[in-house]
Amino acid sequence: EQRISRQIALARKHHVTPEGLPELHQQLLAEAELLSQQESDQESLQLLVGEHYQAALQSAEQLHQQRSHYADELQLLITQSMHLLSMPHGQFKIALTFNPDQLTADGASRVDFQVTTNPGQPLQPLGKVASG
Repeated sequence: EQRISRQIALARKHHVTPEGLPELHQQLLAEAELLSQQESDQESLQLLVGEHYQAALQSAEQLHQQRSHYADELQLLITQSMHLLSMPHGQFKIALTFNPDQLTADGASRVDFQVTTNPGQPLQPLGKVASG
C-alpha cells in the first residue's frame, strides 16, 4: 500500500500516470547520461582551448622575435634615408612591446613608430610629428 501511494505521489509530481513512471524513469536516466556526456565534452573542449591558446601564444612570441629582428634593420634604413633627405639629425625608431594579454590574430605585439627630426628633440609618435 505504501508503495502504491508513493507511485501515485510521484506520478502526480511529474504529471504522468502511474503506468508512465517506468518510461519517465528511463527518460530521466537518458537525460542524466546526456548531461554527464556534455560535461565531459565541455571539459575536453576547455583543455583543447587551453592547448590551442598556448600554441597561439608561442607563435605570437616567435612572430614578435621576427618583428624585433626586422624592426632593427628597418629603423636603421629609414634613419639613413632621413639623413639622405637633408634631415641629418633625424632618427626613426620602431618600439615593439610584447603583451600576451592582448593576443589577437595579428600576434601580441604592439608596434609604435617614433621619430625625431631636429637635434635635442625627443623621439615622439610618428602621428604627432608628421603632418598630412
